[in-house]
Amino acid sequence: MREHPRDPRAAVIEERIASRPQGSWFTDPDPLKAEGDVRAVIDAARAQGAMPVLVTYAVHHRDCSGHSTGDLTAYHDWIEGFARGI
Repeated sequence: MREHPRDPRAAVIEERIASRPQGSWFTDPDPLKAEGDVRAVIDAARAQGAMPVLVTYAVHHRDCSGHSTGDLTAYHDWIEGFARGI
């Protein structure tokens, strides 16, 4: 869309994408950022009378290949921030 704003199909494509429910993914490991971002999504959903779908992706050891390392204390702080946002 941004690359081709004059494309005559842009409005139809945008409407079709926007009409599909999407979850909000939270990947930033900063607890304060998670809290603020979650709160913003919750507030926006409330204003629209909608139910938000929140995806907690910054999960400690979420994969088997070791790419998502981290310590449990940091995860605890993050999930606490996430919960405060709700």
